[in-house]
Amino acid sequence: MDDAKRTVHFTVRNTGAHEGTEIAEVYVALPAAAKEDYKRLAAWQRVKLAPGESKEVTLPLHPLSLTVFNTDQNGWQLLPGEYKVTAGPSSSDTPLKATLHVQ
Repeated sequence: MDDAKRTVHFTVRNTGAHEGTEIAEVYVALPAAAKEDYKRLAAWQRVKLAPGESKEVTLPLHPLSLTVFNTDQNGWQLLPGEYKVTAGPSSSDTPLKATLHVQ
């Protein structure tokens, strides 16, 4: 996780005996001030892997996935606080966890 660049880095590995493709998904849960109780799909990448192969994946977090619409200011707002970032093959399977700190 690179807080300054708002990018996520992780490794995807094929532990099987056959070539395959994984869809690596990154989700973000906004700070409590956003009053959301769900996580947002912030980035994803299709990764093709040979048997036993590993690949490094670096994904930028889409700016709109980190903001809320402020009706008083009539614009998108990045809230200060801790953003919970998770990654994995699906929204129900996100074993990788990190925190993005926004001032």
